[in-house]
Amino acid sequence: MIEALDLALEQGIHADPDDDARFEVYADWLTAQGNPRGELAAIQLARARADSPELAERESALLEQHAEQFRGVHRTRFTAWLDDLCILQYKAGFWRSLSFGGSHEELSMVLAHPSARLLHTLRIHAIDDYASDFAPAIAALANTRPSLGALRELRIGDMPEGQDALVGFGERSCTNLDALAEPYPRLATLRLLCPNFDLGEREFVGLRWLDARMGASAASLAALGRARLPSLEALELGFETSPEEDAMYPELAWSEDALDELLAAIDTRMPALRQIRLWPMPHTLDHPLIQ
Repeated sequence: MIEALDLALEQGIHADPDDDARFEVYADWLTAQGNPRGELAAIQLARARADSPELAERESALLEQHAEQFRGVHRTRFTAWLDDLCILQYKAGFWRSLSFGGSHEELSMVLAHPSARLLHTLRIHAIDDYASDFAPAIAALANTRPSLGALRELRIGDMPEGQDALVGFGERSCTNLDALAEPYPRLATLRLLCPNFDLGEREFVGLRWLDARMGASAASLAALGRARLPSLEALELGFETSPEEDAMYPELAWSEDALDELLAAIDTRMPALRQIRLWPMPHTLDHPLIQ
């Protein structure tokens, strides 16, 4: 379905996706074009200010009446709608946050849908039947056109649950993250639940918080020493502190000099950094890295 959309108004929202006034202007414009997304946007903004049963009923009716436009069609044996693959929240007629688990082809379809154009928060908790390599998911996001200019937070991976996930957790990887640097310059928060990661050497101009508290391999530390993160303010890293023979995740055991390269690069690569948090697993206060 082709619908009337305004790139200039969307770029204003990209600059400040928390400004409701910009969404209100867009809602008025959409309504003037005869696009039902405009009424949906106005109702959702009104519900955020002062909810009522009448507004909730009208919103439900619009979502049902224009389901193909707002939700997207994905007719298979398992689902009729594209958004059935996701857990999502709306804001002003568009998807605000989205949690996805499925194939990378399905992720590409979800991200290309008009309702995803102003996405603020994306969580990719599983890809390709729980594959350990998230590279296809990152490629799908990098190749989304137009890129999602309002995106501020990206989370990759999920908490390992069950014995199979625990065994394979240390092998998870997302090593092509540099593909996101150019299309997502406003990305501010990156949360990685995959210990093997590489941000490359392209500049992530807007990134302020990198959260890898669930684990970072020694190779990931070395890659961070080469990354260009001029706006990064907070860095959180997890590692393994058990004796090597008893280590739950031996891939995450650091040597005593593991942080040296990263610390040496901070002044030039991360000049805004003010906080480093280390998360030992299990916690041991006498670990040399904590000292």
